[in-house]
Amino acid sequence: MEFKKKLKNILQKEGIKKMQNALKPNLKSSESLFPPVQMKPFSRDSETEVRSYPSDPEVDDAVLETMDTVFFTTNFDPCLFELLKLSYPLDKEDLTQSRERLKKELTVVSKRVFQLILDKQSCYSSEIQRIREIEDDLVAAIFTCKEARCDLSLTRDGFTSKSLGIIANHQKRQADKLLLKSLKTIQTLQSTETRLQELLTEDNYLGAIQLLLEFQQTAETYKHFSCISELSKKLLDTMETAEEQLDMALSKVCFHFDEKHYGKLQKAYQLLGKTHTCVDQLLMHYTSAVHNTAFGVVHGFAELCRSDEQSMNLQKKPYPDLCTCLSQEIFIPCLVDLCKSLWKILMSYHKLLTWHAGETTTKDSSTQLQSDSSPTSGTEELESSLDYVDQKLQNGSARIWQDVQTKIKTFLLACDFSGFKIDDFMQILSVTHTLRIVGKEFCSSESESLRDCMREASLRYFLEYHYLKLEELRIFIENEGWEVCPVRSDFNIRKLQEFKFLKHCTNSSLQLSSSMPNHEFYSYFKKFDEAGSPFEISKDNSEEDIYMSTKNSSNSRHRSPEIKNPENRNSMTLTDSEEDNETNEEDEFENKLSPIIITNTSLSILRLFGRYLNLMYLLKPIAYDVAVCMNQLFDYYFYSVFVFFGAENGEVPITKIPNAQLREALSRIRSKLIRTEGDVNSNGSGGCVLEPIASPLLDLTKEDGLFGLSERNIASESTVYLALQLDSLKQFIESHVSESHWESISELIDQSVIVSEGLRRLTFAGVSCKAVDYEMIVNRMETVNWEVKELMSQHSTYVDLLLRELQIFTMKIDTISKGVVISRPVLTILWEQIFKICCRAFVDGFSSTKKCSNSGRGLMQLDFTQFLSKLEKIAPVSLKGLPNREYVESYVKAYYMPEAIMEEWIQNHTEYSSKHLVSLVHCAWQDNRKARQFLLHVVEELEKVKRLQKI
Repeated sequence: MEFKKKLKNILQKEGIKKMQNALKPNLKSSESLFPPVQMKPFSRDSETEVRSYPSDPEVDDAVLETMDTVFFTTNFDPCLFELLKLSYPLDKEDLTQSRERLKKELTVVSKRVFQLILDKQSCYSSEIQRIREIEDDLVAAIFTCKEARCDLSLTRDGFTSKSLGIIANHQKRQADKLLLKSLKTIQTLQSTETRLQELLTEDNYLGAIQLLLEFQQTAETYKHFSCISELSKKLLDTMETAEEQLDMALSKVCFHFDEKHYGKLQKAYQLLGKTHTCVDQLLMHYTSAVHNTAFGVVHGFAELCRSDEQSMNLQKKPYPDLCTCLSQEIFIPCLVDLCKSLWKILMSYHKLLTWHAGETTTKDSSTQLQSDSSPTSGTEELESSLDYVDQKLQNGSARIWQDVQTKIKTFLLACDFSGFKIDDFMQILSVTHTLRIVGKEFCSSESESLRDCMREASLRYFLEYHYLKLEELRIFIENEGWEVCPVRSDFNIRKLQEFKFLKHCTNSSLQLSSSMPNHEFYSYFKKFDEAGSPFEISKDNSEEDIYMSTKNSSNSRHRSPEIKNPENRNSMTLTDSEEDNETNEEDEFENKLSPIIITNTSLSILRLFGRYLNLMYLLKPIAYDVAVCMNQLFDYYFYSVFVFFGAENGEVPITKIPNAQLREALSRIRSKLIRTEGDVNSNGSGGCVLEPIASPLLDLTKEDGLFGLSERNIASESTVYLALQLDSLKQFIESHVSESHWESISELIDQSVIVSEGLRRLTFAGVSCKAVDYEMIVNRMETVNWEVKELMSQHSTYVDLLLRELQIFTMKIDTISKGVVISRPVLTILWEQIFKICCRAFVDGFSSTKKCSNSGRGLMQLDFTQFLSKLEKIAPVSLKGLPNREYVESYVKAYYMPEAIMEEWIQNHTEYSSKHLVSLVHCAWQDNRKARQFLLHVVEELEKVKRLQKI
């Protein structure tokens, strides 16, 4: 308690001093606001004051809650804090209240502290007890130590000097043995350097690394010998040399991969604990190999191009500038040599990946067995290391291929392809296409950079080439003799030299399907595993066997009439069914043996098809443009045949063609492909070509030649054949053209096949319309008396005249067919058109009569029936399926119809002209004026409707 009193008095004195200091003015004494006040210490007993306050727990808690929290912090001066809170000037009552508050707070805090001390009194007592126990233990320990020292003194005095001498000698002997062993080891270590040099000279890096590691372990044991320390420094230098030589040996792997040699290198790096470093260094070596190889190859060819006058140092030129120094003559050899050199690097890396894949599989199986028996942390480290190496190598393949692609792209962009011939350009495309296949197999890369760089240059070159070929095609067509090109009967476009590339791009030479080769079936890395490369230039020197010999050509010409006239082969009488079967067999026989009709120009177009398909295969991004240009080749040939043989010297304009599809196709070709003299070519480099002008030697007016039937036949059949060949290439084109563009290309090809058939009919219309003298037949029919009272069995004379003209026409066809085969479809078209003309002649002749009796109507039927029966014997084709037969029969039968039925008949049969219908009404109702006028009114109304429809 005395201590507490002293502490409180000290605090009170310190508080008074601080208060006096705080109240001291900062100004001079003359400028002080307050006079100095002498503070006296309180004389009351603090303990008595504390006890004077009543003890109430609730009131104490309330006081503690109202106290400022700053009182409970450390490094805090409460006296200064309270003095600063005082207001000036000082008021005695405020000071008294503050003092009472502070005494109350102090009392509460003191009580609480005293209470806490009392609460911890038991802990204090237990701790004092523990300290006393420790003092007892220390006294016991001191006693034990004294006894131990006494015992040790007795033991020391009990041993003699002789016993200690024996022990000392034994220790010297053991030390001598260790020294002798150390000397032998040092002698062995001194010979290690010589052995290391021998192993490095023999390229036995694995043995050298093993020896060095063994030396390091041994040297660590004997490092206290100065000679070993010096030898360690030398061998450390040797270790660095060994690692450098090991790195040099690793760099050689980039060009030639040897499994055994590489396996030793890997084990050496594993012993060094630098497997990751080995992979990183190897990838750097491959990158350097790509750059150095590309520069070396191009530099070598650039030196060949440099003339003696040029003194530039090509070695200092960067790679892009070096590529521009090459001439066109050595560009392709340099490209091929560059690809071959880079192929060696890619092949080496591919073997590297294969080796690591095999090692990973082997180690995985062995690791699995070890982990099943006793899993260890070493197994996990091995798996982690293998995963790191595999991941690094897989990522490195894409980076290496990107470097190769960049080098080739830079090389290609440095050249202007416009001066190359098409064969050279195709060879460049073939090399780049092969390179893209290698990239696909090497790292599953689409080689977008290489493909895009070739796309623009190839498209520009191809459009210029296509324009030139269109101009050549115009010249060929204008000078075409329209004679059959003597190809073999088994001719196939795949036999052409331009189509032989299909053997390399398809799994089967019989199917025109194309895409990237199946790598499981077609792998460059498997095919050229031992030697060679896919960039070897191999020219196919095999000759085309497509032309027919002179003997075969004459035989085929003599064979065609027999095929056309089966009666000459068999004189037996056949029934109708047997005759139909025989006809079908003859058609099949004819299709197999009849020669293919193509012209020299159409054969040239087929060759262009092959080149264009090859371009499409080699560079898929421009496949759509190539397909459009292929169709343009056909379109121009198709349009030329129309101009020469279908337009009839302008008498048949395109707008008058009844076939809507044919009219639309010709209009499209004229607007998009054909231009006239003086027109400005809007496409700049090409896309439009002049309309062809027929050769003066092409005469379609000779009646002996049936108005150019042979030329028309050759032109139309070669067009159809060309369209069918284009259609047969659809599958190949579809596999290269994108889906978004394929629909438009497919429509163009399908339209080509359809309109070629329509052009065939239009071409032969110029022959069939002149087969008979139409006006003469109609005039003869006008002279016939159709008002006969009795029907005779004899038909009219005009029928014989018509049949005679048709017979002469047939004889001329037979004569022409000896020179060129006229196929059954052509004959069918000819006789369809001739029969249609004859039927119209019958209707026009029947409608020219003004009066007709019932017997006259019977005579009309008799004439047409006799015409049909005799025409069956003349015509080389069956007339059963020919149209327009009902055209005549329905017109003749209409004479017998009553008024109501005839009205309906007139409205339904719009194929007859108003002249035909008016004549029919006059003749049928010549005695009934009312019915005649009514039906004539119906005809007039129908004619008005037709006019409105035309408008």
